[in-house]
Amino acid sequence: MRKMIFRIVITFSAIAAGGSIFALQKVTGKVDAVTIYTDRALVKRTVAIDTAEKNGTLRFTGLPQSLMTDSVRANGKGVNITGVALRYVEKVAGDEWAEHPLKKKLIKTEAQIRAESDALTNYREQLRVVDTMMRLTTNQSDREARANALNVDSWQKALAFLEEKRSGYQEKIRQSDEKLDKLRKAQSRLSIQFNAETQVAKLSATEVEVSYVRTAESVAKVELEYLVNNVSWASVYDLRGSAEGSEFQLVSHAIIKQNTGENWPDAVVTLSTARPATSVSPGILQPWRVDASSLFSNRMNKGESTGRANARDDALEPVSESSAVAESGDSTTVSITLPGRENILSDNSDHRVTLNTASLKASLAHVAVPSLSNFVYLKARIKNSSPAPVQGTMNAFLDGNFVGAVTLKNSAAVGEEFDVFLGADQRMQLKRTLKRGDIEKSGLFGGKIDVVNQWEIEVANFTKRTKEISVYDQYPIPADPNIATKYIGASRAETSKDANGILVWKVELKSGEKAKFDFSYSLTFPKETWENLARSIEAKEPHPEAQYYQKNAPAAAPQQRQYNLEKMMRKH
Repeated sequence: MRKMIFRIVITFSAIAAGGSIFALQKVTGKVDAVTIYTDRALVKRTVAIDTAEKNGTLRFTGLPQSLMTDSVRANGKGVNITGVALRYVEKVAGDEWAEHPLKKKLIKTEAQIRAESDALTNYREQLRVVDTMMRLTTNQSDREARANALNVDSWQKALAFLEEKRSGYQEKIRQSDEKLDKLRKAQSRLSIQFNAETQVAKLSATEVEVSYVRTAESVAKVELEYLVNNVSWASVYDLRGSAEGSEFQLVSHAIIKQNTGENWPDAVVTLSTARPATSVSPGILQPWRVDASSLFSNRMNKGESTGRANARDDALEPVSESSAVAESGDSTTVSITLPGRENILSDNSDHRVTLNTASLKASLAHVAVPSLSNFVYLKARIKNSSPAPVQGTMNAFLDGNFVGAVTLKNSAAVGEEFDVFLGADQRMQLKRTLKRGDIEKSGLFGGKIDVVNQWEIEVANFTKRTKEISVYDQYPIPADPNIATKYIGASRAETSKDANGILVWKVELKSGEKAKFDFSYSLTFPKETWENLARSIEAKEPHPEAQYYQKNAPAAAPQQRQYNLEKMMRKH
């Protein structure tokens, strides 16, 4: 019984004295891997356990300020995790970097510089002693020579000895200077690296304690995982091809930005299209009951329950385009692990990496909207055969020339076709001219005014091949019961015409060929509306005849005014 009590006392005494059974070891861990989502990142730190003790506790320090405390998890290899606890600690300025590897290297280098400086001082002092001895030897030789008692052998040996010592100390001084120069350069590099890491780092007052029990005799390690915010990544692409070809090359890049408060040196980085912030279910629809009060308020009063899961507060809020789920293969998300380890500092700067290069098939077409632009534009319909969805900004290059940046409104899933405009094709010409803008005579004597516009479109192909151009234009559609519109027709049959007044012509042109066609429409106004509109236009843009105000000026022939309905209606 006494032996048992004695053993128990010894055991608890060892624990109280800081023994190794439940020893607490402070560690920072190495940021080994990071999975970056669009709005957060999952960080994994690892610590190798190099003690043979069965039980232990690791306290992870130097955690980032953006740490999401409810996301902390721990697991291990060769150990069982018995507990994970979060501890709040008071910060002491400077202490958080005491165990930083670069700080330790910097302290070691500074100690080496001090030691080498002391050695250099000692060598110079010894060199001065040798110089003093040489002067004494020379003076002694002079006295012996005057007394005709000079011992030449003794004098030569003394000089040789002193010269050897002098040369040895000079060589040591040169080597010491070179070593000090290298150490100071190393110190400067370490200081720059240490400042780059610590100045952007913002640490949390929370530390994590992980208790474990070893289950294997081999090397074991503990992994700490946690989420951080203030991090994002976005896709950027380079699309390269030819204006006459169907083969395009898509080079995918990712721009990573992070201001989490911790640096990620030499880490394995995985980019994921998963969106943890998005609800994992669409919600359940409940009966939508309305009454008269619903017409005056589209928001619930405080305290009212919507009865709907994940309901939006604002009924007019559009669905975010970026919330679309990208589907690839058998997975609803795509993850891409970068081929090498990355160094990403917490300074919110752009960290650009190249993901992959894919060859894509495309069909080219020409599109013209002459009422909006005087250029014919090249459009490519591309099938996404790359291993990931295409979304974000795309820099387009044709025949080696940069033509502009394109932002895709919607994500193109793997296997989906999407359209990309590739800028103006300057080998083609486009003109649109108002040929007629008249008031119909029949309308002058009634209560209505009829105004007719006739537009002429001319398109020319100066490429070396036959091209088909899709020409888009329009005629007005009334939104006022007092105004009527009429599409009169076109000299060239339309390919399509819809209820919104959109007209499309498919024009096929051979190399060097031109084509002209026109179309007409009319607007019918109440006479009073037209007169008010005309007066307001006249006040801003006087009729050309009003400029003839000089006395005795010759009579000018009356000019027939062309009424550009597009310009008039857009201005007023």
